[in-house]
Amino acid sequence: MLNKIEFKLAYISCLLIIPLGLIFTLDPIAQSQKYHLFADQSHVLGITHFYDVITNIFFAVIALWGLVKIQDKTKWPFLMGVLLVAPGSAYYHLLPTDERLLWDRLPMVIAFCSLSSWLFIKFFKISGKRSLYVLFLSNFVGLTSILYWVFKDDLRFYYWVQLAPILLLCGVSLLYSKLFNNRLYIFFAFSSYILAKILEHNDLAILNFMGISGHSLKHCFAAVAVYFLIKLDVIDKNSHKV
Repeated sequence: MLNKIEFKLAYISCLLIIPLGLIFTLDPIAQSQKYHLFADQSHVLGITHFYDVITNIFFAVIALWGLVKIQDKTKWPFLMGVLLVAPGSAYYHLLPTDERLLWDRLPMVIAFCSLSSWLFIKFFKISGKRSLYVLFLSNFVGLTSILYWVFKDDLRFYYWVQLAPILLLCGVSLLYSKLFNNRLYIFFAFSSYILAKILEHNDLAILNFMGISGHSLKHCFAAVAVYFLIKLDVIDKNSHKV
């Protein structure tokens, strides 16, 4: 019979390792050059792809607001990752290429992995230096996924890194519903993120329908998802509400 900690470890391992194994049963996923062909071809104030570039400001605003409001320091690396997304993504969208895409994805990986480590730390009530080890290990895995993409031209590992915090949030909230005192924020964050991905996938169609590209709107709704994750609290004597 597993004790409480052993069961948690087994549960988290299943949430993460099984999807990783399934992803690697797929054929390698190369970076398509069509990815760089965004619908937004605007040129405003001397800035090419203006709306895809300027909408990244929402990541900076939300992250800075969170850093001011949040006293729980275990969330700060996640917010720093989100803050770095703003210049990284803006730099990429000025001239979309594989080389610049690296600087778009690197801060996103920091954000995804730091969010995963925050959940892991809270779930297992880790504190002190051990929490730093978790943060370091999580981001090391994220950096490895970027290197795997760069040198192998294979996005499978990177996609799993994106998926990991979603799996953790949904899995933990389903089995341990009392861990979060505002679990509805998970639903709002998840819904906003899914909507962002839908908008991204329908980039040109959204532009033709609304006059602003789907990818530009994707930035806005992804920032909204971050807002709800900032508002999310864990029931713990050391956590602080926004």
